Amino acid sequence: NESLLGVIATSGDPRSNIDNSLIGADFRYRNSRLPGNKVVEGEVWYQQTDTDGISGDNSSWGLGISSPNTNGWRGGYRYKRIEDNFNPAMGFVNQTGIEDHALDFGFRQFLQPGNYVRSVYAGFDSYRNSDLNSGQLISQVSDVRVNANNNIGDSISASIVRTREVLSRPFTIYRASNGIGNVVIPTGDYEFTQGSAGISFAGRRRLSGSINVTWGDYFGGNNLQRSLGIRWQPSNRYNLGMNVSENEIHLPQGNFTVRLTSFNTLINFTPELSWSNRIQYDNVSEGIGINSRLRWIPTAGQEGFLVLNWGMVDLDKDNDFASINGDLSLKFNYTFRF
Repeated sequence: NESLLGVIATSGDPRSNIDNSLIGADFRYRNSRLPGNKVVEGEVWYQQTDTDGISGDNSSWGLGISSPNTNGWRGGYRYKRIEDNFNPAMGFVNQTGIEDHALDFGFRQFLQPGNYVRSVYAGFDSYRNSDLNSGQLISQVSDVRVNANNNIGDSISASIVRTREVLSRPFTIYRASNGIGNVVIPTGDYEFTQGSAGISFAGRRRLSGSINVTWGDYFGGNNLQRSLGIRWQPSNRYNLGMNVSENEIHLPQGNFTVRLTSFNTLINFTPELSWSNRIQYDNVSEGIGINSRLRWIPTAGQEGFLVLNWGMVDLDKDNDFASINGDLSLKFNYTFRF
């Protein structure tokens, strides 16, 4: 009753006239009837594409096993392999010709009822990504983290992250708005350690938010990243928020600071009709992005969306923004039940 078997098939390429198809299957096993209310999950999946003019090395597959328990010990392992010519034209894939491993485990303890602290957690996560053909490491991340939550929903967290990145080609990490003064990290094997700490306040509060700080080594230099989020909910109908982050990076190749500011609003006119907006600005591209979405749910299983996306950029750096893209889309979803 808890396991699933699925299949997927696509045909076509929306970005070209080249014939493309994909077929795949997956099986997910779940058992929550173990002693002590423990849970075990397993998964295995396989996909293969067929692209006109390309043959061989066109599959991807993966497997995993986990025990996602909410109390006590939890953990899991996942493996993924994506061959060079795997091409899901109706979807997307971040990297091809790679294999990666992901491992995590930890322990959560719920405290006695009535205590101010509700639970504490400590865990370890590790991820390794390598080239499928040469076996050369691409990236590797390992971190140790702890957090604690109270009965209201506030939380504090801290972590130490060890990262290794192998760059096979120069990487432009910063593009100056005037085209001069770009910062390029040369090829090489980089290892660095960073720490982070943060606190967040429960969204059930009328005024809530979060504060996070990350610091440490970074590609032969160092960085300091700070972020602040504030959310105000004066009533059940209105929700206003602002997020500000600043990442100060110092490298042997140059120094720069990235600032990102966003504003969010949510208005619930009725339980069926809501309107959300997001405005975002960053000082690197000197661009403003606007997303506005009107959502209508007349009944369960039926949804309608009116979505506006609009982008503006200060091309000549005189604080006069020009429109560079915009689209308005109307979407309807209807679920058939039988």
